[in-house]
Amino acid sequence: MRERRGVWRRLGWVALACVGAAWCGEAAACEPPFNAWFVQDTFPAADGEEAPINGVIAVYLDYVEAAASVGFPDAATWARTVRPEVLRGGEEEVPGEWLFEPELKRMRFIAARDFAEGVSYTVRIGLLNSLLPAPTLEDGTFTFTFTTGSGRDEAAPAFSGLQEVGLTEVARPEQACCASVEEACVCGSCTWCWTVGWSYPRVVDLRFAAASDEFGVGAVDYRIYRVEGAEATPIGVVRSPNAEVRLRLPLEDPEESGPYCFEVRAVDVFGRESGVGVTRCVEDAALVPIERQEVPEPDRSFCAPEDGEEVGVEEDAGEVEEDTGSSGGEEVGMGGEDAGVEDAEAPNVVTGTGGSDDGCGCDAPGRRPGAPWGLVGLLLLLGVPAVWRRR
Repeated sequence: MRERRGVWRRLGWVALACVGAAWCGEAAACEPPFNAWFVQDTFPAADGEEAPINGVIAVYLDYVEAAASVGFPDAATWARTVRPEVLRGGEEEVPGEWLFEPELKRMRFIAARDFAEGVSYTVRIGLLNSLLPAPTLEDGTFTFTFTTGSGRDEAAPAFSGLQEVGLTEVARPEQACCASVEEACVCGSCTWCWTVGWSYPRVVDLRFAAASDEFGVGAVDYRIYRVEGAEATPIGVVRSPNAEVRLRLPLEDPEESGPYCFEVRAVDVFGRESGVGVTRCVEDAALVPIERQEVPEPDRSFCAPEDGEEVGVEEDAGEVEEDTGSSGGEEVGMGGEDAGVEDAEAPNVVTGTGGSDDGCGCDAPGRRPGAPWGLVGLLLLLGVPAVWRRR
């Protein structure tokens, strides 16, 4: 099987400040680079009632370095800088074990015994950012409470599998850049860029209906697999509350030829899988091309007078995208080691570029090389991944 590189290892859970534009626009304030942990989502949900008594808690995390979402640190760093505890009634500590699962961007608590029925439990998570490599945000504590019902989650999710695979294109701008005048500098970066051409890489669109679970879709992750012959290779994990989930995955190799085959499986937080899903494929002949873009007149208006030469041409990197059908889609980073999801519409989702961001907030009057050409948002619950705002 051909090795799948890059694209399957790019994750897009958190993407920082400015999404959906080639530049930030109105001035705000620069956000200095930082390293930190953030809690994105939980199961059971915060303030949830009638939670299952199975004795399992899942906490979905994001780890940021220099204000950009990156792969997770090692287990030793997690153990040193994240201090979780579970309390019954807010006081009595519940015995059990915390498992670090970086490939799923989460940690899980497995209680020594089932939770009691009709009891309130509090989960308190100390985020010791001060122990991370500097600079960091301040230490913080994330706390949520849920109440158990009287039942257990006994069955694997019911899931019909992948329903549709399509092949199309996206427009990616190629940019030339110059050193900019001082008033166009963005958080210390003095580069001005403009579009000089377009490329049209192919992307695969996946569509499937949500799984159903006894305790709701918040208990379910979707595992995405690339299928070649008899081998199914995991390439990402997404979470979504939507009744219908749409994903967009770039094809990294422009010379690659079809068929392109995929499979999706639903797995709950207790580790039960819906079983081997349906494999669906798309051929090159099914490609739906998109309209070609015009190349605008070069805009060198913010180039420094003493440096009007072009200093480079860049093509923006592809991402994985979720399409809800209402706004043209959300882009989703996805990877084998790191996997995630993004939502561009959810009002309380942390979003951003997730690449080589220098920690800048939206205060740019000009354009910077490699700025997101379109929506590059976080996909945590594919449609609204994360429920917890970073700040």
